[in-house]
Amino acid sequence: MIYAYLIRTLKQPKLFISVLGVFAMCMMRLTNGAFTADDLVGDLDLLVNIDAFRKVIVVFSAVPFASVFADEWNHKMTISCVLRSTPKKYAWSQVVVCFTTAFLVTLLGFILFLVVNSFRMPIYIPDGNPTTPPYGVLLEKNMPLIHLLVISVNFSISCAMWSVTGLLMSAIFPNTFIAVCTPFIASYMLERITLNFPDKLNLLYVALSRISILDNPIVSFLYVIVVFCGLTIIFGYTFSVIVEKRVKNEMG
Repeated sequence: MIYAYLIRTLKQPKLFISVLGVFAMCMMRLTNGAFTADDLVGDLDLLVNIDAFRKVIVVFSAVPFASVFADEWNHKMTISCVLRSTPKKYAWSQVVVCFTTAFLVTLLGFILFLVVNSFRMPIYIPDGNPTTPPYGVLLEKNMPLIHLLVISVNFSISCAMWSVTGLLMSAIFPNTFIAVCTPFIASYMLERITLNFPDKLNLLYVALSRISILDNPIVSFLYVIVVFCGLTIIFGYTFSVIVEKRVKNEMG
């Protein structure tokens, strides 16, 4: 079912519209001169650190797939889908595709923004100041493109995880609006809660690549993946349990 869902989603216009939505939010920030930098590295750093733009990007990442369960349930399609598989496989296929498409939407939107923006500013201008760990070492080793990609991937993974919270909430309240808006609310609430946690458990810091593990960029990058994939598994498992109970009650 993963393949079928993925192909269907990749063919839908709303996926490409969502990518353009992420790109538009990135470009919209440039209309205010106070929110621009002198190079792409600084510009991307400003972008992900501005809360208002960041939260809207989270919503765009959820648009292609987070509401699929709600749509199928409301159109009485869930049971027929489950009969071709199992409730657990059905649920986890949605989790995997939701995570994957949200990740792609955000990452492609960022890449498009960086490519377009590269025509108006240099990639990186060293200013003589110490670079910020953990990925500042990439700038010191003259790898600014890798630096930009790592920052973009980290943030995209966080958006993918938040998108799965929309899928989870749609299993409780099968509503398209709730499914798409939940990532916005969940990210805001949980990030605020974890601000009081140690830095390594602060979801905002993890998403914005502020956490340095062993002063090693590779270990730090893997830590980000483990944190957000781990949370995705927790939310996905909860979604699967709720879906299985719903299907069991419906089939009675």
